[in-house]
Amino acid sequence: MSAFAPSSAAPFRPASSALSAAASPSPLSVAIIGGGVAGLSCARHLSRAGLHRVVVFDTGRLRVGGRCSSRLPDPAGAGLLDHLPHPVDHAAQLLVDAGGRAEWTAQVRRWEAEGAAVRLSPGAVAAAGEDGAVRAVDPDAAFYRGGDAAGMNAVPLSLAREAADYGTDLRRDVWVSPGGGVRRRGDRWEVKGKGGRPETFDRLVVAHNGKCADRLMSKTPAKGLHSLLRTDFKPRVSPQGGRRMTLNSLYSLTVALESPSPLAEALRRRAESEKRADGVACLFVRNEPALRFLSCASRKYDADGDGAEVWTVLSSPTFASKHKAPQENLPPATIANVTDLLLRAVERSLDVPAEALRPLDARLQLWGAAVPLNTWEGGGETPEEQGFLFDHAHGVGVCGDWLLEPSLYGAWESGRRLARWMERVEKEGEGEKEGE
Repeated sequence: MSAFAPSSAAPFRPASSALSAAASPSPLSVAIIGGGVAGLSCARHLSRAGLHRVVVFDTGRLRVGGRCSSRLPDPAGAGLLDHLPHPVDHAAQLLVDAGGRAEWTAQVRRWEAEGAAVRLSPGAVAAAGEDGAVRAVDPDAAFYRGGDAAGMNAVPLSLAREAADYGTDLRRDVWVSPGGGVRRRGDRWEVKGKGGRPETFDRLVVAHNGKCADRLMSKTPAKGLHSLLRTDFKPRVSPQGGRRMTLNSLYSLTVALESPSPLAEALRRRAESEKRADGVACLFVRNEPALRFLSCASRKYDADGDGAEVWTVLSSPTFASKHKAPQENLPPATIANVTDLLLRAVERSLDVPAEALRPLDARLQLWGAAVPLNTWEGGGETPEEQGFLFDHAHGVGVCGDWLLEPSLYGAWESGRRLARWMERVEKEGEGEKEGE
């Protein structure tokens, strides 16, 4: 029986005899809802194949990217964090190539060649273990930061440019309402962005998750697919994986500290005690229950922020759940309390003197649908048939990291595999026609 599991994934699809039943003359029109890494990867691969006319609808007002986003300098801003000479990543922090995935490695190297990804030096990524010791992580993996100009957002921006070069129509700042923005009209899909006119498409791809994806598909006839979009929001799942997609929440705190900061000094001492080179830029935190990750943007991007060090602190899901608040409008009291609690947790984790971390400027954000805690486990006989959903009867697919693994690789690969599957559907359908 198919279910959610802590790892592994597979497509939802009818028997293989339906593979060509839904095929139509190409190029087919495809609407992709969501301009994160998964949606852009799907758009890029579909457009490159030339069998589909692709339109991506994304809510990003300034840039695409979803959770792969970065704060860029803002001359009109009033705070110190608005006038830095480097980007600040406040969600996805690293890109990882662990090897053994040829297509992914080739993509990472393309990003590296164009400057969208920059490989970090050995020792730049470490972990504070339960004993407090700072040690290297996965010496066989290659870790990358984002590009100098756009940070981690350079990755989806590169995908968007490439997709556009192949003909994708990318529309930013478009809200497709979950309360009627998508409807099934006969054998086609109608999509309507807020303030726009309805458009019809042959195929639909949902490239985001959470409540919006659930509501988006709730009134369509694709009931089997919709059932897999139902979402729980919890800090943990059962060892068996649970019965629904489960997302956690995380707080992301960015602070500017006077340089050299007590935090940098504490990391330097830890590095020396462990006979490591001084230069840790990213730290997985395993000795403090309120924390999960710590990153120094100044070190990652080799830039001096006018006498300030910029650090991003990612909370644990349990901490975020305990201090939950309306993410679109965090109350000032919550901002002050959560900021203080996270800074005190950093001090405990690295033996920084109490109350020593006093920010010159700070920004707090709550990611209500942050990281998938389980992935879909079902059919699928080969890896290329796993990691996405596709309902042939209704011509709708879903891609995202929750269908493969919670990482940039998982999002990119899910979009790629769905595109390849849709390409296969159309090619086999065309082959049947030619043989009639």
